[in-house]
Amino acid sequence: KKYTVDNTGEVIADTATIAARDAEREHDLCLDVAEGRLKISSENLYKIMQELLANAFKFSEKDTKVDIRSFIEDSVYTIRISDQGRGMLANQIESIGAYNQFRRDVYEQQGVGLGLVISKMLTELHDGVFSIESEPGKHTIITVALPLAG
Repeated sequence: KKYTVDNTGEVIADTATIAARDAEREHDLCLDVAEGRLKISSENLYKIMQELLANAFKFSEKDTKVDIRSFIEDSVYTIRISDQGRGMLANQIESIGAYNQFRRDVYEQQGVGLGLVISKMLTELHDGVFSIESEPGKHTIITVALPLAG
């Protein structure tokens, strides 16, 4: 069975609002999301967003912005999540895999390190592209690009 999400912007906005509230950082959330119809279930889109937003709020300081933007271009729906957190090194980005928690010797972390992997795998499972751009100590930008439903 093929799944689609008709209210993509709403799912993203709702997920972001919940994540910001859970982190007690509603004032740090910046949202600018487009509506679009995607070839993915709302549950999988929600899971991708939930994992990425939990990380964005967890690994950035209070009173710094977590910015969620989405737009449509060339039959692709692109979501960009950026934060001004601790960032990741290139070798950390390349080695994203199950149970990887980076710099655990330096930073106390909850969880088992599956959030990025789950998001990446769900994105790719739906013919999407997942990428991370980061500069340690400055920012991380995660891009999820998913095909529009026909």
